[in-house]
Amino acid sequence: MKYLPFERLVYETPHSEDQIIAYLKDEIRSQSYSGSIKENSFELKRVIYYRNSFLPIIFGSIEKGTLGTRVSVRVRPHLFVLIFGGIWCGIVGLVAIIFLVVSLASLRFQPGMFIPLLMFAFGYALIMGAFKYESRRSKKDLAQLFNAEPNIGEIHKKLT
Repeated sequence: MKYLPFERLVYETPHSEDQIIAYLKDEIRSQSYSGSIKENSFELKRVIYYRNSFLPIIFGSIEKGTLGTRVSVRVRPHLFVLIFGGIWCGIVGLVAIIFLVVSLASLRFQPGMFIPLLMFAFGYALIMGAFKYESRRSKKDLAQLFNAEPNIGEIHKKLT
C-alpha cells in the first residue's frame, strides 16, 4: 500500500467511544472537516478553500480497545480520481511497454519511446504527491484530535 494512494491507520486512544464521536462532531461543526457520523463509523473530508481533486476521504470505525478506544481509519482519494488515475496510468503504461518492445525488437534506439514513460511517471507522481501532501495533514489532525499516534504494528497485522 506504500506505493498506492491508500492508507490504513489504527489509533489507540484513552478516550471513550462517546468522547471520540463528540470530538468528531465538533470538528464537523467547526467546519474544519465535512462529513457524516453514523453509529460507530464516520466519513470525513477536510474543508479547504482551494481546489484539490486529490483531497483524501477518511473512513473510520470506532470500537472498544484494550486501553480505551480503537479508531481504525482508511484514507483514500475520491473514487473518480482513482478511476481516472488508473485509466491514465494503465493506457500510458501499456503504450510505454509497446514502445519498449518495438524498440528492442528492431534493435534501434528511439528517443520517442521515453515520452509515454515520462507521462506515466508524471501521472503517478502527481497522484501520489498531491494525495500524500493532503493525507499528512489529515493524519496529523486525527492524531491531535484522538490524542494518539497511529499504531503501526497493528496496521501491519491487519494487512497480513
